[in-house]
Amino acid sequence: MIFLRLADLTNNTNITNWNNTILKSRNLNEFKHLLTSKDLNRFQALGKDAFYFWGDVQATINKTNKVEENFPIIWYGKKKKNAPSLFHTKAIVEIAIENEDLGNFFWDPHPEKGPFKYVYAIKEKDTSLNILYKPDEIKKKDGKDSAENRVMLSGHVLKDFNEFNKNDKSRCLNWFTNDDLRKIDNGLSLALNHPEADTFNKKGIKGDTHIPLAWIYEISFELENKKMRYVGQHVVFDKNEKFEDSEYKSSSLVFWHIRKMLGFLEASSAELEEKLNYKKVKLYELIDVTKNFVNEKENEFIEKMYEEATDEGYIPINYTGSNSPKYR
Repeated sequence: MIFLRLADLTNNTNITNWNNTILKSRNLNEFKHLLTSKDLNRFQALGKDAFYFWGDVQATINKTNKVEENFPIIWYGKKKKNAPSLFHTKAIVEIAIENEDLGNFFWDPHPEKGPFKYVYAIKEKDTSLNILYKPDEIKKKDGKDSAENRVMLSGHVLKDFNEFNKNDKSRCLNWFTNDDLRKIDNGLSLALNHPEADTFNKKGIKGDTHIPLAWIYEISFELENKKMRYVGQHVVFDKNEKFEDSEYKSSSLVFWHIRKMLGFLEASSAELEEKLNYKKVKLYELIDVTKNFVNEKENEFIEKMYEEATDEGYIPINYTGSNSPKYR
């Protein structure tokens, strides 16, 4: 899931706001007097003083979902007059709070829509994004094509069309087919395919693609006495491959980042078992099906895992990407 916000950088007000809080970092000492003690503690816990910000007015939140922490956000609009519209900047939402005083400190209220009271700090900012907006790569909430001349005029939630769900409750939802947006959604560098997200679960392929062999698997591991589980899929195009021979650890971004933080990205399954009590089991095998069917079967097991989580005393971590709203 990606949050989309508008930022037309040919508009003088937008340029001023952009320069003040996206291109320029703001020091915690500047604004800490405007934070609640709880929010101040959250900022201080990040161990840094400089932050980048953006914000929403109430009118935006009336139409679409509030941004959520630890999810990607991208900005869309023109960077030059008479130029095409682009997805031009991306980041990760670090802290999201509602604080009208803080919004007024950073930005003048919109003359018609009022203050920017929904404020969020961002990290991993990249203003060099250059993804051309093409209406034919954006599907409407019902999965139907956009009009050829469609212009996006509000904040949106963007999700991968390969995971289309007609019952998704996200507000102002659109489905994308663009591969670069997929990489952002997966938490990947646009210049580098991460093997655990692209190679094994084939997330970027079309839903009607024939899949000779696939496995639905579950991993479990422990960190600081907390037991965690994740359900994923492993798509295989060689029917001779065996589940037990695979060194594929998991497509979980949470688990990937934990391994990265602990220096275990290159660790073998045996080493992970020793360090984190890591285990991986096959839940289901699928033969000669479509990618959509693999996705549906995976979701069935995710739902089952969440239903059993409380009784069995573990934390389910299938909450990144499009699964997030479903299991709160």
